[in-house]
Amino acid sequence: MVVIAQALTTAGIDHALIGGLAVLVRGKSRVTFDIDFLVAAQRREAFVDVLRQLGFEPFHEASAFGNYMRADGRRVDALYARSALGQGMLERACKESLGDVALSVIAAEDLIGLKLQALANDPSRSRDWGDIRGILDLRRDELNMQRVRDYFGLFGFHEELERLLAHQ
Repeated sequence: MVVIAQALTTAGIDHALIGGLAVLVRGKSRVTFDIDFLVAAQRREAFVDVLRQLGFEPFHEASAFGNYMRADGRRVDALYARSALGQGMLERACKESLGDVALSVIAAEDLIGLKLQALANDPSRSRDWGDIRGILDLRRDELNMQRVRDYFGLFGFHEELERLLAHQ
């Protein structure tokens, strides 16, 4: 992960860690087997070039995302930020220190938003509710709750947010 992030930074590619590793950085224990990035859509080709230099090859690509695998089984997934909302997520990402390395990590509110989008697309992703609950439990006092509410509203989960907040 660190090698990939450093290569992306060196290549000048706007990116932020998302997914399970971002949940882990935001404080909730989480097992994950892949590395997920949000990448500026206009830098998609450069992103794929960096991955290829590191031995990753695409196994599924679409306009909004891509999945890449290396011979040793390591996997990278990418969401490509095309909209103003996605670009805003990249702009709000901040550097987080992991040991002696600083990584760009999506803001906790935006991570919740991406988890909600995943749930709207595939309601069977129950692990995402656990991630959201964990972030809310651990970071409630520091979250921009209006942004969180906006994301829950965008994906039609108003009632779920109220239930989650009531149990804190």
